[in-house]
Amino acid sequence: PLGVSAMTTGFAEPGLGDEEYPGFPTDVCPEELPDLSDHHSLLADIFKAEPDLYQTLRSARTRLGVGLGKCIKPGMDIPGHKLIKVVGAVAGDAECYASFQPLFDKLLEARYGGSILSKPQSQVSRCTLTAMSAEPFKRYVVSSEVTASRNLQGLRFVPAANKAEKCEAERLLVRALLGLEGALKGDYLPLRGSETFPAKPGGMTASDEQALAADGIFFHEPDSPAALSSGSGLHWPSARGVFVNEQRTFSAWVNEEEQLKVTAKRDYDLQGAYSELRAVLEHVASSLQRDAVGGFAKNDRLGHLNSNPTNLGIAMKASMTAKLPLLKSSMNKLSEWCRKRGLIVRPTSGRDSGDLLEVCNAERLGISEEQAVNLVVEGVCELVHAERRMETGMPHEKALEMGSVDTEVVLDDENEDGQLAWSAAGGALGHMISSAIVSSCEIPIKDSPISVTQLQEKIQAGVAAKEETNKAAPPAATPAAPPSAPPVLQAAPPVAAARANLGAALLKAADNGSLVAALENELHQDSIKQLKEHVANCFLVASKTDAFSKALRSVLQPEAEDEPFLLGTEDETKAATRIQAIHRGKADRAAVRRQKKEESAAAVRIQAIQRGKKERKKVTQQIKEESAAATRIQAIQRGKKERRQVTQQKKEEAEAAVKIQATFHGKQQRKKFETQRTMRREEKEKDRLLHEHNDDFHHAAQDSLLEKKDQIRLALEASLENGTLQDVLSKPDSKESKRAVDDVRSTMADTLEASLNDGSLEVALQEVKEEEQQAKLGNVRSKIAAQLEASLNDGSLETALHEIMQEKQPAMATVDDVRKNMADQLEAALNDG
Repeated sequence: PLGVSAMTTGFAEPGLGDEEYPGFPTDVCPEELPDLSDHHSLLADIFKAEPDLYQTLRSARTRLGVGLGKCIKPGMDIPGHKLIKVVGAVAGDAECYASFQPLFDKLLEARYGGSILSKPQSQVSRCTLTAMSAEPFKRYVVSSEVTASRNLQGLRFVPAANKAEKCEAERLLVRALLGLEGALKGDYLPLRGSETFPAKPGGMTASDEQALAADGIFFHEPDSPAALSSGSGLHWPSARGVFVNEQRTFSAWVNEEEQLKVTAKRDYDLQGAYSELRAVLEHVASSLQRDAVGGFAKNDRLGHLNSNPTNLGIAMKASMTAKLPLLKSSMNKLSEWCRKRGLIVRPTSGRDSGDLLEVCNAERLGISEEQAVNLVVEGVCELVHAERRMETGMPHEKALEMGSVDTEVVLDDENEDGQLAWSAAGGALGHMISSAIVSSCEIPIKDSPISVTQLQEKIQAGVAAKEETNKAAPPAATPAAPPSAPPVLQAAPPVAAARANLGAALLKAADNGSLVAALENELHQDSIKQLKEHVANCFLVASKTDAFSKALRSVLQPEAEDEPFLLGTEDETKAATRIQAIHRGKADRAAVRRQKKEESAAAVRIQAIQRGKKERKKVTQQIKEESAAATRIQAIQRGKKERRQVTQQKKEEAEAAVKIQATFHGKQQRKKFETQRTMRREEKEKDRLLHEHNDDFHHAAQDSLLEKKDQIRLALEASLENGTLQDVLSKPDSKESKRAVDDVRSTMADTLEASLNDGSLEVALQEVKEEEQQAKLGNVRSKIAAQLEASLNDGSLETALHEIMQEKQPAMATVDDVRKNMADQLEAALNDG
C-alpha cells in the first residue's frame, strides 16, 4: 500500500531499521583509506588528490559524537557514475562544517566554484521583493513554489540522529506548527506506522495518505542506495509526518531528509508564496526560542546548515512552472541563457508534464532570499514574453535578446485602442483583401469574393459623405494629428484628411457593428475572427510601406482605377517578408493549438489508460492484500493452534511439575516425619535416662534420708533408754536440757545442710511438687473427661466438631485433623494451666 514501509510489516530493509546501511563503518574509520579507483564522486576526487586529508580527519569527532565515517559513508559505499558526479558526503550535525571544514570547503568549491566562500553569508544584504509580475497574460505560468529546509540547533541532523533525537525534533516542531493561526492553521499527520505522536498512534489513515499524495505533498521512504547509505531512512517511519494547512497552500515535512522542510505554493504569485513561507519560518523560530532550543542551525559563514552540503546559505528554492513549448524546443540555448542569469531550467517530470518547464534559482550561497525570488520572477517574465514573440514567427535568439519589452505583433487576444483599425484603413484595400487575404488564407466564402471596384466605391461614398458633413458643420478646433503617419503622406493634407476620415469611418462602422454585418453577408460566421486578424496584420504591414499612400491615391483618384496597383520591389519584398512572418507565426500558433489539442486528447487517453492501470493495480493490490490477509489469518490460526498446543504442553508440564513437587514434598514430609520421630525417640531415651538417673539419685537421697532418720530415731531411742530425754523434758530450763536440744538441733541442721548439699532435699521437695501436680492433673483430666462425657451425651461435642470443620477447613477438614486440633488445644490448655 501507498507509503507503508517495511517497518510496518515487521521486516526492516537495510537502512530503514535501527541498524546502519551495510558497508563503510560509521563509528570508527579504518586506518587505511579504502580503494577509490572505481569511485566517481566529488568526495572520491578529493581523497584521490589528497589522501593525507583522510588521515588528518579520521579521528576527529564533534561534541555530539559525529565522526568522519558518518559524513563520508555515502561516498564510500556508492561508487557512482563518472558522468554524473554526486557530492558523496553528508553532515551529521552543525559542528561537522567546523570539525571537518577542510573537507566540506573543498566539496563546496568543487560543486560551485572557488569563489563561492569568498563572502560570508552574514554579509549578504537583503532587499525588497520586485513588484513585477512573472505572468502578465495569465496563461503561461502554471504554478509557483518556494521550499526551504531547516534543522534545529543542538540536535544531530536526520542522518545521524537516534530515535530519541528524532522524537524530540518532532515534538518541538509539531508543537510550533500547531500554534499557527488564521490561513496557516492546519493539522499534523504522522506517517502510517509511526507510534511517536501520542495524539495519533499508528499515524495517518490510508485515505489521508492518498489525499496527500494526490496533492503532491506526501513523501515516501527513501529507496536509493545513496539515501539509505546516508542514514536518512533510519528508524522509518518513526517521528516522521506531514503538516498541512486547511487551504493546502503550504505544507511542512518533519524528519524527511532534513528535520523541517516547508513548501508554499501559489498559481503565478511567487512573491505571495515566499511571504507565506517566511511567516511560517519566523513563527517556528520564535517558538523554538521560547522552548530554549536556540532556533535553527546556522553560522555566519555558511548561513543555514543542513545535512546536504549543496543546500546551505538561504537553503531555499524558488521555482515557477510554465508552458513554454516553443522555447522548450531549444533547450540547450535556453539552458545557457538561464545559466548566465543564475537560473536553472529543466523539463518537469510526470505524466502531465507536456510542454512544462521549471525555472528555479541556481545559487543558495552568497545570495539573499529576496534576491532569489526576484531572479526567478524576472527571468520567467522574460521567457513568457519571448514565447509570445516566437508565436509570431520570431527566431528564439532574437526573442530572448529583446527581454521583457513588449514590441511584438498584436495578437487576437489583445485590444488596442483603435490604432489597428485606423491604420488598416490606409492599407492595400483591394489588392490585399482580394489577393493576400482571400487567396493565401483560403477563407471560405458563400458567393464570389468582394471585388476591388465595389470596395473602392463603398469607401469613396463614405469619404464623400463625410466631407459633405464636415463642410456643413461649423468650424471646430483643429484636431490632433493622427499618430505615426508615414512621411510621404504628411506633406499632402488632402491625403491625411482622407486617411483620418477613412479611419474614423471604419472605427464608427466597427463600433456600431455595420462593418461586421457587411462582412457577415459574404463570410461564414466562423471565419470572421480569422479575417479580422489577417486584415489587421496585413494592414499593419501596408501602413509601414508606400502601399498605404498608393492605396489612398487610388481611392482619391477614381480615374486611375483601371491602372494596375503595383508595389515597389523593395516594398513588396518587405511586405511579403512581414506577411510570411505573420503567417508563420499564425501557422506556429495553429500548430501549437493543434499540438495542445492532440496532447490534451492524448492526455485524456493516457489518463484513461492510467485509470485502467490504476484500477488493475488496485484490483491486483486488493488481491494481494486479500491474499496477505488470508495468509495472516492462516498464520493467526496456526499461531492459535500452536499456542493451544503450547498451552496444553505447559499445562501438562505444570501438572507433571506439581506431581513431582508433590512427590518431592511427600518425600520431604516423610523425611521430616522420620527426623521428628527419631528426635522424639532420642528425647524419650534422654528422658528415660534422665528419669533413671533421677530415680537412682532419688533412691540414694531417700536412703540417705532414711539413714538420717534412723540415726535420729536411734539417738532418740538411746536418750529415751538412758533417761536423757526424760531429763531434758522434765528440766527444760536446765543446762543439760538445753545442751541436748542444741545437740539435736545441731544434728538436724547438719542433716538438712547435708541434704541440701547433696540434693536430696531438693529431690524430696520436687517429688512433693510433682505429686501435687500429678494430683492436680488428675483432677483436670477427670474434669475434662467428665465434661467430654457430658458433651457427648447431650450432642454438644458433635456440634462443636461440625462448627470447627466448617470454620477451619470446609473443603479439606477430616476427623483426624479435628482430633489433632483438639489435641493441640488441650495440650496448650494443660500447659498454661
